Amino acid sequence: MKILLLSANMRNIAKPYFNLDIHPYGGWIDGFIDNLKLIHNINLDYVYFKQGKSNNIKSINIECVNYYQVTYSNNNIIKKFFNDYKYDVYHIFGIEHPFVKDISNFLPFNKTLLYIQGIQKECAKVYLADYNKYSKNINPFLYLNLNILKYNANKLGNNETKILKKGLYVTGRTKWDYNYVKSVNKNIKYYHCNEILRNKFYTAKKWSSKKYVPYTIFVSQANYTLKAAHMIIEIVKKLKKEFSNIKCYIAGENITKSKSFMTKLNSSYAGHIKNLINKYKLNDNIIYTGPLNEDEIISHLQKVNVFLSASIIENSSNSLQEAMLIGTPCVSSDVGGISSIANESQCLLYPFNDIDKCVSHITDIFNNNFDIDTLSHNAIKRIEFLANPQINSNVMYNIYKDIVLESKNEN
Repeated sequence: MKILLLSANMRNIAKPYFNLDIHPYGGWIDGFIDNLKLIHNINLDYVYFKQGKSNNIKSINIECVNYYQVTYSNNNIIKKFFNDYKYDVYHIFGIEHPFVKDISNFLPFNKTLLYIQGIQKECAKVYLADYNKYSKNINPFLYLNLNILKYNANKLGNNETKILKKGLYVTGRTKWDYNYVKSVNKNIKYYHCNEILRNKFYTAKKWSSKKYVPYTIFVSQANYTLKAAHMIIEIVKKLKKEFSNIKCYIAGENITKSKSFMTKLNSSYAGHIKNLINKYKLNDNIIYTGPLNEDEIISHLQKVNVFLSASIIENSSNSLQEAMLIGTPCVSSDVGGISSIANESQCLLYPFNDIDKCVSHITDIFNNNFDIDTLSHNAIKRIEFLANPQINSNVMYNIYKDIVLESKNEN
């Protein structure tokens, strides 16, 4: 069975061969591919479509996977790729991306499986994320800038909607994404398949209630409104009243160091966050770690007191699942598909805009007001079941078989 995986990004393992920069994001697809390769009668290829000034197809074979980079300035090279390379199933990751719209006229939809990541249309609705709720920023250019970003998110959502309406098959993993997909295309066939996380998180040493650093929080990313750095700042500000030496580590680029023109004018989200940190004197309490690889993330999760996901919207949050798998006590906003991932016995949940409840949850963990070991144990067991690599790769294999069978029956 020949499977083509289509993505908006090249895997890190292949990037050096195509002169692409390596970054630590998107590693979740590595676990998916590594486990799917173990199924003996699947042949995987991977393609990255890149809009540019030239038209060419480059390829490299690494560990029995053919990687293609298709650079295109018009449709001719896209048409050539789909004419020259034939597959039993075309599996698209991230259907909102512009390349999907560009290739849609050449895709055999009777053999195409769409994969829901986030839901961009829903993201656009909440893009401003109550950024001005607690500390008023009256700069009209910040409001304008965020609304431009909201408009762009809505454009991606329109791409997503058009592809879903054309699609015959889609895979998701939460009640939330199921309901959304069916509201767009009631006739599409929905397959449930849970995520496979990055391999190192399955074998890493678990969090221990005897070895953590007290009053520390880890956040996997918070560099744009949907990840709610502004809410995290309010949460830390409140916690600091009781825990003066609190540390909140935020993975990813330090957006407060941005030197962009808009940031200098206090007209960007980065500038807004920088001002809030300075205003509340939290420079010693909120620490941006810079981009982290898997080992570094695991190290933080093993050491901190709490993992916090404060997003205004998520589907199934791989970062939360990885933290739960390590056993780090987790607190999360109950948004989107999160309720399909965890309940209160596995992760302490709160409504996105109720930061007092979030503060209360973190305070309870900091003060050991309940059996944290049980919370940690329940989280580990939940994700070991939900993100089981062997089960989930077999589920995906059976999805592929079903699509192949249906496409053959059509012929």
